[in-house]
Amino acid sequence: MREYFTYIPHNAEATSPVVVLVHGIARNAAEHILRFQTQADRAGAILVAPLFVKEAFGQYQQVIDQRTGTRADEALLDILDAVAAATGASVERFYLFGFSGGAQFAHRFMMLHPERTAAIAIAAAGWYTFPDADLAYPYGIGTSPIPSRPFDPGRFGSVPRHVLVGEQDLSRDESFRTNRKLDRTQGATRLARARSWFEAMDQATRSSCGEAGLSRMTLLKGIGHSFTEAAQQEDLAKIVFRDFGLLSPDEDHDE
Repeated sequence: MREYFTYIPHNAEATSPVVVLVHGIARNAAEHILRFQTQADRAGAILVAPLFVKEAFGQYQQVIDQRTGTRADEALLDILDAVAAATGASVERFYLFGFSGGAQFAHRFMMLHPERTAAIAIAAAGWYTFPDADLAYPYGIGTSPIPSRPFDPGRFGSVPRHVLVGEQDLSRDESFRTNRKLDRTQGATRLARARSWFEAMDQATRSSCGEAGLSRMTLLKGIGHSFTEAAQQEDLAKIVFRDFGLLSPDEDHDE
């Protein structure tokens, strides 16, 4: 079953960009649409927010639920096909944003499907898949959860990416995955892990693609682990749309 929310601005057309917003474990997909509507109107962008219900997609963050084999990536691609049929918009390449568990899904989807991903913006992921061939998935890329789609650092390293995290996102709450391996290799907080992944990806991109400047990292001032606070206090939607290059110079101004 595919459940999702969409927002189609009045100025949308067949050439409109498609921006996918992926929720965390709060599964607040509708709020993601609400918080991003203003920027979607300005950019003429179509918003799509999949709802990965827990009963069907318990481990959507890892793209494939290891217990059931359910593939959240296939669900998203099916949703996008439905949106394309309804709107006429192209979904061959789309922009991908995720918060918390959604950021986990988004960066892993990008690494598995770089050809579909125009750019990613990931905020406050709890932990990451590192571009390390010595580690098995989901910790690294030594194995792929989809045998027909082996990881290719030369391809996923070329996807522009923006890592965002609250400067106060330091708590180790019950939703935060903790174990000695993760704490040792990625860091003890979401802030530390974001920095570690950012640096690892930047280094991997330089090694595999010979390119720099594809990664950005932004600390959200005074923000802990809250999508609502980030959206309200730091205008998260505007940061994301600006980074995706979807705002014209006239629209990309401070209010």
